[in-house]
Parts: sequence; C-alpha cells; structure tokens
Amino acid sequence: MKITERKAIDLVRRNISGAVVKGESALPGAGHDSEGRPGGRHVRSPEPTPEFAAQLVEDFRRLLECLDDAELRSIALWKFEGYTNAEVAARAGCALATVERRLRLIRKIWERELA
Repeated sequence: MKITERKAIDLVRRNISGAVVKGESALPGAGHDSEGRPGGRHVRSPEPTPEFAAQLVEDFRRLLECLDDAELRSIALWKFEGYTNAEVAARAGCALATVERRLRLIRKIWERELA
C-alpha cells in the first residue's frame, strides 16, 4: 500500500510540473495568527488520505485481476515498481521486444476496462 501511495504522489507531482507557484499568502488560512506567526493552519498534507490510498490499492488490484496471465501481472507490477523495460526483460527472462509487446497488451486491456 505504501508503494501505491508514493506512486500516486509522484504522479500528481509530475502532472502539476507546469503549475504556477504562488506565495504563501495565496494559501487558505494564510495571514497571521493571534501571536503574529504566519498562518497556514488549513494547508493540506502532501500525503493522501487513508481513504484515497485504499481506493488506489483497490483500483490497482482490480486492474491486475483483468490480466488473466501471471506473466502480464508480473510485468505490470515490475513497471509499477519503477523498473525499466530492459530490467523487466532481464527479470522475466525474455527479450526487450517481448516486454514492450506485452506492455502494449496490458495498456490495451486496461483501456478497455477503464472505458
């Protein structure tokens, strides 16, 4: 579950790379408290909520179950863990082209499932 949580955080960070950075005053609850300290009492944690993390795990398990072949599931897990295609090929004991072909198949299966 921790791996899923970290991957989700990384995905969000990669998708907001073009965002405009604003100062602290743009944050909700910004300003100063009664003792003159900067606000920010309402800033959300960068960590996903337990409910969100649980939903990600459930969704990922559902997608893995769509893969009826154990080798496809292994390849998907290794890619999710961050291995390169060449590393996956070495782990699976097959050619790089085979891994790339199977990754295309995985994407096709998952696209149908998510449609």
